Amino acid sequence: MAEQLRGEIAELKAQGESDRIDFQLQLAVVRNVKAARAILGDYDGDVDALKAAEPWLFADARTAKPQEHGVLPEAHGGRDVRCRRGPGGHVCGRVRG
Repeated sequence: MAEQLRGEIAELKAQGESDRIDFQLQLAVVRNVKAARAILGDYDGDVDALKAAEPWLFADARTAKPQEHGVLPEAHGGRDVRCRRGPGGHVCGRVRG
C-alpha cells in the first residue's frame, strides 16, 4: 500500500512539473510547445535561456494572434461557441446568433 502511494505521489509530482513547464512556455508566448519542450533540456529547463538562444520559437506578445482551437460546446454548457487562445489567455465568443 505504501509503495503504491509513493508511486502515485511521484506521478503527481512529475505531472505538476510538466504542467509548470507548459505554463512557463505559454507565458513566454511560445509558438510550438512540443518543439520547445524537445530542446528545453539543452538549456537545463531554463525558459528564459531558451528564449534568448532561440527567439524564432517565440512570438512577440504584442503582435501574437489568437489561435482557434475549435468549437467546444461541452466546455460551455452546450452552447455553440468558438474558443481561441491568445497572448491574453482563453477567449470565447458566440459563433452564430
